[in-house]
Amino acid sequence: MPHSWHNSRHLPIWVRLHLDGPLLFFLTAVTALGLIVLYSASEQSVITVVRQGYRFLSGLLLMTLLAQISPRAFQRWAPWIYLAATSLLVLVLLIGD
Repeated sequence: MPHSWHNSRHLPIWVRLHLDGPLLFFLTAVTALGLIVLYSASEQSVITVVRQGYRFLSGLLLMTLLAQISPRAFQRWAPWIYLAATSLLVLVLLIGD
């Protein structure tokens, strides 16, 4: 019996989480390559590589959480986010070092 993609239970996990499969694959591949280079550049410091790996996983978790928000919500929030970001830039200009 062929798989039915109409039932969300049979969809791949990245589709159910609203993530782009190829983007996720290449992001993970580039990160793995980066961690290998970091290991070599940091004189084989495993602690440095593990810390960077945790940062990657934190970013991946944040990306997954943000992917669950509907695009319409982002459209509604966009002007306010833009205003906040612009205000922060002006503050850096006025009182930043």
